Amino acid sequence: MVVQSIGKTAEDRDQLMAIITSPENHKNLAKYKDIARRLALAECYRDDGAAHLAIERDEVLVCVHVPAPAAGGVSGYRKARVRGAMDFPLAGVAVALRMNGSAIGALRVGLSGTNSQPLLLQGSDALLGKPVDDAALAVLSKLVQKQVSPMRTTVTPSNYRRLVAAVHAQRLLRELAGEPRPH
Repeated sequence: MVVQSIGKTAEDRDQLMAIITSPENHKNLAKYKDIARRLALAECYRDDGAAHLAIERDEVLVCVHVPAPAAGGVSGYRKARVRGAMDFPLAGVAVALRMNGSAIGALRVGLSGTNSQPLLLQGSDALLGKPVDDAALAVLSKLVQKQVSPMRTTVTPSNYRRLVAAVHAQRLLRELAGEPRPH
């Protein structure tokens, strides 16, 4: 076993990696480091249902780097599914938000479970400088509904999944902004 530092954490602590493998593989660690590659999340997926990952058969995913959140930012994730514990999502929504007073300062929305690959919502910059109100939530809903392309499943029609994604995005944005949910 070899233990080595691979950088610093967000708290400025050493991030350690333990390499546990056969003696033969230990002899070839330098070779394996030479062929290692780093991919952005968007590069990991192909728009191909049969071969949706860009990771080859002989490659192993060993580490996922998640950047530290921006100062003053909040984030959250919501998943809609038919059954509680084990279903794939009908739609998954992730929101990263930074407010400037009562206005949106930064906003990123990611969607999963609707398209053949995770989707970073385009056009959310139209909401920058706006309050999180019914008008902003309506714009967000339209953006989500235009960009998700859910396929019909045996459980739900595709339009239902499109609407679920939009509603979850609205609810999560409202929650992260600290706005009360309407009853």
